[in-house]
Amino acid sequence: MLVTDFLVSNFLCYLDERLYRMKLSFWLAGSKLNRAGLAPIYARITVTGKKPVQLSTGLSIPPHLWQPGGFGCITGTDDLAASYNEKLLNIRAQIQGIYNELDRLGKSISA
Repeated sequence: MLVTDFLVSNFLCYLDERLYRMKLSFWLAGSKLNRAGLAPIYARITVTGKKPVQLSTGLSIPPHLWQPGGFGCITGTDDLAASYNEKLLNIRAQIQGIYNELDRLGKSISA
């Protein structure tokens, strides 16, 4: 995946968050290293006015690969970074899809 593709995807997701009042961010739980020295990546879902929900993505990486500053991605140009960034984008798309479907059905939405 190209960096520009990733940035465009994140920008579109940002627009979606602003339109639908849902925010999805990824963060690294650096204090929860496993025996291999890998830290788990969590997703935080916030719906306007509701308490955020945090859930594990099932992904763990070496902490030095995490891009700090709210980008929610793994640094690097190797296959591992590209694979994990694609998985994060897929998770984002799945959560956004569920949110959109609930909204379409007129269901009450909370994180």
